[in-house]
Amino acid sequence: MLLLLNNKLTKNMRKERFKVFVSVHLLFIEKDKILLLRRKNITSDGLYSVVAGHLDGGETVTQAMIREAKEETGIDIKPEDIDTRTVCHSYSNHNNKNLFNSMLFVKDGGAR
Repeated sequence: MLLLLNNKLTKNMRKERFKVFVSVHLLFIEKDKILLLRRKNITSDGLYSVVAGHLDGGETVTQAMIREAKEETGIDIKPEDIDTRTVCHSYSNHNNKNLFNSMLFVKDGGAR
């Protein structure tokens, strides 16, 4: 039986909501070459990666891609430069997180 106070569950009865983290991975391809970056963060320090990051609160996947491209490479891209190819779900045993990963191609290397 649920105890309601002012049409809300009491604090000790609230169920934690399922959380999912969304990441974007951008493939900048130009003349059969793919841009790789050397990571400088805690989990993958020193490893090579494509341009990638997570959504910040209140932004769309497209906005996250544009922001990550600018933050990590200084390259300005427009929504029409982006060609979304796949979205997949993964689970990380390392940190017990569910992730939705978006793999995106930036047409002609993006704007400069």
